[in-house]
Amino acid sequence: MITATEKQWIKQKVKQYENRLSHLYVDTVGRVTIGEGNLIKHLSSAKSLHFLKKDTQTPASAQEIEEDYNKVLAKYAVEKLRIKGQLDISGKQKRVNFAASAYESVTKLKISDELIDELTTEHLNNFDRELSRLYGPVKFSNFPSNVKYALYDMVFNLGITKLKNLFPSFNTAINANNWAEAARQSHRLGIGERRNVYVHDLLKKAARSAKAKKSSSAS
Repeated sequence: MITATEKQWIKQKVKQYENRLSHLYVDTVGRVTIGEGNLIKHLSSAKSLHFLKKDTQTPASAQEIEEDYNKVLAKYAVEKLRIKGQLDISGKQKRVNFAASAYESVTKLKISDELIDELTTEHLNNFDRELSRLYGPVKFSNFPSNVKYALYDMVFNLGITKLKNLFPSFNTAINANNWAEAARQSHRLGIGERRNVYVHDLLKKAARSAKAKKSSSAS
């Protein structure tokens, strides 16, 4: 579990590293998203949100929400088809690289700033429960704040399933309180390097603090 102070810090970093957009868009791997990186897994999830028409500020109908949802997916699909077979500099299939704001022109609806904040808070609460299950509630609560901040960035970016299954060496290091090794194993593909450096440095700070504390206790 995270403290109120820790949650506030995490919210500030979410604003820094995630887009904050009131309209639907599609991320680089084809997931419909809104707000501060909040995934919309299904059309029904989009329809459960309180959308407003941009021009009149009046509530949108379920049909209008479905139209916006389908339009952003169609824009993504057209671009994906256009670049099919094209490789990036590493020799891998290119990803659709639209800026999230590029989807604004095909949408007619938006959500309020208040709802964006609510969705972010809901996501953080869910991640708190998921990280507690992954590492154990007592252990997770006792992690240093810098470790919690690193884990939140990882899970916000990856989701709990990828964090659990695709980063076994990282998780082994976390469970062993080996923050230095966790830093070495924390690198992710497909995100800006600045964000990787942020997580790496948080874990290195935790490692230095643990080492200093151990040295102080031994002297």
